[in-house]
Amino acid sequence: MINQELLKEEVKKLVYWVGTHISEDNIRLMNEAYQNESEERGKSMLRSMLDNVEMAEEMELPVCQSPGFPTVYVKFGDKTTPGDIELFLGEALVNATNEGYFRPSIVDPLTRKNSGNNSGKGVPNIEYEYVKDLDYIEIIISLKGCGAELGNAMKILTVPQLKEDLSGLTELVLDTVIKAGGKPCPPVGIGIGIGGQMDVASKLSRKAISTRKWNDQNEDPLLNELENHLKDEVNKLGLGPAGIGGDNYCLAVKIATAATHTAIAPVAINFHCWVTRRAGIRIYSNGNVEKILWGFKMLELKTPISFDQIKDLKIGDVVYITGEIITARDQAHLRIKKFLEEGKELPYKFKGSCVFHAGPVIEKKEGHNVLRVIGPTTSIRMEPYAEMVGELGIKAIIGKGGMDQDTQKACKKYGYIYLQAAPGCAVKLASGIEKVNGVHWEELSMPEAMWVFKANKFGPLVVGMDAEGNSVYKNLRNSAEKLLNEKKEK
Repeated sequence: MINQELLKEEVKKLVYWVGTHISEDNIRLMNEAYQNESEERGKSMLRSMLDNVEMAEEMELPVCQSPGFPTVYVKFGDKTTPGDIELFLGEALVNATNEGYFRPSIVDPLTRKNSGNNSGKGVPNIEYEYVKDLDYIEIIISLKGCGAELGNAMKILTVPQLKEDLSGLTELVLDTVIKAGGKPCPPVGIGIGIGGQMDVASKLSRKAISTRKWNDQNEDPLLNELENHLKDEVNKLGLGPAGIGGDNYCLAVKIATAATHTAIAPVAINFHCWVTRRAGIRIYSNGNVEKILWGFKMLELKTPISFDQIKDLKIGDVVYITGEIITARDQAHLRIKKFLEEGKELPYKFKGSCVFHAGPVIEKKEGHNVLRVIGPTTSIRMEPYAEMVGELGIKAIIGKGGMDQDTQKACKKYGYIYLQAAPGCAVKLASGIEKVNGVHWEELSMPEAMWVFKANKFGPLVVGMDAEGNSVYKNLRNSAEKLLNEKKEK
């Protein structure tokens, strides 16, 4: 049996996380949808949704006012039995509700009496799966919105209704989507369960859309092709985000099947709103804990930054900076290098600092420097100074466009990170700066001087290079080149 104190603590953390985050796979799909959405009305809805996620994570508030309905998928083996997991899950949900993370929304199905704390018969719903010799217990919590339930459909098709080319299935899905419209809070994920009897198909549809990554590929070639086909056909309807029109009504279709009787083809269609509040953990028999389906890690780094603050960050994680940030562009780096070579004292203590590759717009107002806007400049120009940055004890660089091999090696050697700021977002980034603390080498000009700012949750910033020397830019370049070479070979 898994250590019960460890299980209780990890379940508590999992429940609180799920309430204030959506899963990373869906964040990626939402961003892609925003980039390719052609209708301005749909684009505005997607922008609001993405901003809401960022605010919820930053402020540790519920992503959505409705807690949905909690279903928990538990997988275990002989040595990893779940013990009191039902008790721990129930307690965690009640405590999180009492602390304002979830609205009390669970009621008796007939009397409609509200328990006031999201407790009740069958809550949470727990689906168990036993796997012989499994060395861990896996727990995935899914809070699926209930407005989406109003569009769901269940139908027992006959073989003639299904049709040999499966067009009957497509027709059923499209008819269900049209009737659902904006009720499921699109862009949606659609889970489809096929087979068994009514109960089996329904459970398969819920599990498929709740536990699979929305950007994964089905291992079954037929189902993978069908998932992509149905997603495309749904989006061609033009219902769009929030059901107000656009290109992106459906982010993913996930299908799960089971064998059925020769006379029937049960189909359950299960909508999942865009708010994918789901995450999981695996607790191994040795006590190690692994996170699955978690969203981006969003952390606040406070200057001076220590190695302990950044050592566990991975490429793709999202951070904010609080404390001092100093700008340095081409001429500042060149002068720092010259000062070091000549043994001169630098005007700023760089150990544990955060350096921003940026040139701000500063207004002189009543004898004070006031920041107007600030945005990142292209970082690759500072690549020759990678070793110097490490030797100075700088722990974070902010810029745009990424850097190259010298910086990648220096990040690992000296333990610092490179953070990607949103390009062309000078007003948004300036909102994270409280005041100008000072300026050095102002004679270099406004963009080239070293400006010292007091930052408060400056960001969001994405880890582009981590302290282990991993680079998202290198990874993406390699994968893109591989795709290009494959096309050339065809």
